[in-house]
Amino acid sequence: MNALLHGLGRVGRAGMGRGDFDWRTEQDLKRVADFSPQVALARYYKIPFDPSLQTIVATFTSPAQTLAPISLGVNPGSNRLGIVTVIDQIVLQVDAPNYNVGMANKGLLDFFWARQTGIQSTLLVDGSPRYAVAVDPVPIANLIDMFTEMWPYGWVLNSSHIPKMQMSTSFPLPSVPVTVTATFRMWQPRTIQRLTQLTDAMALAQLCKCGVLTDDEIAGWCEPG
Repeated sequence: MNALLHGLGRVGRAGMGRGDFDWRTEQDLKRVADFSPQVALARYYKIPFDPSLQTIVATFTSPAQTLAPISLGVNPGSNRLGIVTVIDQIVLQVDAPNYNVGMANKGLLDFFWARQTGIQSTLLVDGSPRYAVAVDPVPIANLIDMFTEMWPYGWVLNSSHIPKMQMSTSFPLPSVPVTVTATFRMWQPRTIQRLTQLTDAMALAQLCKCGVLTDDEIAGWCEPG
């Protein structure tokens, strides 16, 4: 068995987040707006959120190697998400076809090896605003497992964002090639013109016009643009 699955990283409890808040079912849209104005606007218009699976795939062809940053593989021809996105799960898979070859228990050995490959990664979000989630290299298994620690409610990215990972080896791999696949489960509103390329500021203004929020409630909102 070459495919190694571990680190089943779900953000929140049963995908719902902390406490009794669930952005998908919460009836108080003001609370949803605190989570994300764009998600709140989609909920106001009763726009369904559809699941989408996208990956970051990195292949090591040398035992000691630092790869170039790799973007999440969304929207061919574009390096941006294009619409508000909530990520609620990341799963890691490691394929090492030439390691433990001929061993009867190759699958089991590979499974445990995947926890200590020496592969590490940074994680940043490109776009506006740009920020780093893991500015220093973190063991890849730990990075994925952190998403089991109930990140509040899900990870919201706006239309200009794209996650990027840069993977490297902290010590030589025992064999090559080794392919690392990080699969992101995302929820996105069905693409319609009123939500594409929307900013939080634009969503807040529309929520105000719809009567969900008041001018006073959005006056002190900290929003980059």
